[in-house]
Amino acid sequence: MVFRQLLIEWRARLRQWQGVAADPSQVWLASIRVRILSFLIRRYAEAAESAKSDRVLPASPLPTPKRAWTICEVVVADGPPPRSADDLRTLLLDIRRCNVPPLRRRWFRWG
Repeated sequence: MVFRQLLIEWRARLRQWQGVAADPSQVWLASIRVRILSFLIRRYAEAAESAKSDRVLPASPLPTPKRAWTICEVVVADGPPPRSADDLRTLLLDIRRCNVPPLRRRWFRWG
């Protein structure tokens, strides 16, 4: 079965990288590899044991929703009407003008 073969390979690589973790030149790389392989083994070990055939596991164990989820509802607040695009543009340009130093023009003399 494909999952069992992958698990055997991942466990062999995990043992190999745990041995490399003592080498000071590859500590960072080894720790990342150990974390990734440990995650893969934990994630797919149960599925590999319960798999009866060589079918592929779904990428996500959660079923995909039939409709879009509503995370939040936006309600128009009471208050003044929204500003026009020209008003917002002038306001943003004023803010930019206060925060960005002006560019100096360099005049070159030719001749």
